Amino acid sequence: MPSSGAPYFEQDNTLDFIESVAQQRSLVIYVGAGVSIDRTGLQWEHLIDKLMARKVANDKVREQLRSDSPLQTASIVKQLYINEAKDLKAANTQIVRDVHSCLYTEQWRRADIARSVMKLVVALRERNRVCYVVTTNYDDCLQQELRTLNVERGRRREKKLTLKTFVSKAEVAIDRIDDEVARLIGPDRIVHIHGYVPESDTRVPRRVTVSEVDYAKAYPLSSRFLEQLFKDNSVLVLGSSLTDPPLLNALATTANTGGRKRARFAVMPIQGFSLPLDLQKDIRENVASRMKHFDVQVTFPDFYAEVSQFVTEVRIRAGQNGSPGPLRESPKRHGARLRDWWSAWENRRKSDWARANDDDHKLLRSCVDRAKSGLQSQVRDVEIEIWVRWKPDEHGTRLRLWASSKAAWPDVDARTAKVVNRSEYLSVKTFTHGRVEIHPPEARRPRRYLSVPIRSFESRQEELPTAVISFAYRLDNGDDPDKDLVVMDKMQVVRLLTEYGEKIIET
Repeated sequence: MPSSGAPYFEQDNTLDFIESVAQQRSLVIYVGAGVSIDRTGLQWEHLIDKLMARKVANDKVREQLRSDSPLQTASIVKQLYINEAKDLKAANTQIVRDVHSCLYTEQWRRADIARSVMKLVVALRERNRVCYVVTTNYDDCLQQELRTLNVERGRRREKKLTLKTFVSKAEVAIDRIDDEVARLIGPDRIVHIHGYVPESDTRVPRRVTVSEVDYAKAYPLSSRFLEQLFKDNSVLVLGSSLTDPPLLNALATTANTGGRKRARFAVMPIQGFSLPLDLQKDIRENVASRMKHFDVQVTFPDFYAEVSQFVTEVRIRAGQNGSPGPLRESPKRHGARLRDWWSAWENRRKSDWARANDDDHKLLRSCVDRAKSGLQSQVRDVEIEIWVRWKPDEHGTRLRLWASSKAAWPDVDARTAKVVNRSEYLSVKTFTHGRVEIHPPEARRPRRYLSVPIRSFESRQEELPTAVISFAYRLDNGDDPDKDLVVMDKMQVVRLLTEYGEKIIET
């Protein structure tokens, strides 16, 4: 449920926030674990849990260990690695290998937030803005998305952006910290402050920051490094719970005290708090008050998917030349683009809704045939349906079942769902998460569902989430959703669904 009467991107506070970030001439983008969760599927505590499962076979013991904080559990897990290896260096090497296997499974996931961050970096550099990227993550999600963007830019004969990867040392003597900070600080680079485990590069460091002892040893350097960055630049924090000690220390020590004004921003989706609606207002106010103490402004998107969209809106606004006037009056703002899309989409169909629906029903039938030919005998009882964002200028955000491969659906008022947290509709869940998802069978839904969010105008880099296309099926492959996604990816089903979804929502 939106946090006010207006959708998030139409609220004055949101528009002011976007405007403020877009105006910064030098910006540090601090990337936390939430930025790559849609790629790896793991929050940090989930990664530690997976490492623990490799060393603790007893389910009850693992459950007891989970009652500690994730960092405390990580210390226990690391000591178990050391006990088994009987050597710290060997234990560190094995941890890196196991982290790699946890981060990079065969499953297909598109990292929309990381992709939007890299697009923002490209846009800022094209306009001679200074931009720094620092991350607490081990993965190379940012680098992978940049490579993908550079391939696309090469096809358009645009200049590619090169960002070097720097990894801070795990431990530095106090009298050498300033030298290491000087080595790390600089634009046009991605700095990993807790270690780096890339997917394909075999020259990986033999150590990542995991345990309480690791973090204590790394703290002086990471805190000093962030302090130096934050002292002279504005900051945008993404994907962070705003609890990391080095981050908080750097924010505290660089809080404005009457000198040159720097702007500091954080984006925290309400969906992440998992709270009932009646408590969300209080939580927003409490978090905002706490971060004001650190001189940080916070914005609260309603859903995870809106974090990526927020970064996109900053990029579009930062790319507007000259004096474009107030953002709330701009034809390029999110709400205006969304209404333009709906108006064009509706105008192509409203003269004969039934015929338009039948045309899209036939398209989905074609999609089913192509999917089944690729999957051969591996799937049965297949159906595809598409839910479209309906009349986005009215009544907040809604999805409506528009077309199904099963039958024509001429009644356009048949099934509508509000986009809210904890919705029972699988398409709504996918829409709010903003990522490809597999939904396992349930008692009232015996089939499995692969759901894919669809964006309009992506080729123009003005993308808008406008639909979700879902693939229902039965697959005799046990109960592991990750294995389902591997099969679906290998058979190109995700890409096929995206192709047909874009055909239906195109204007």
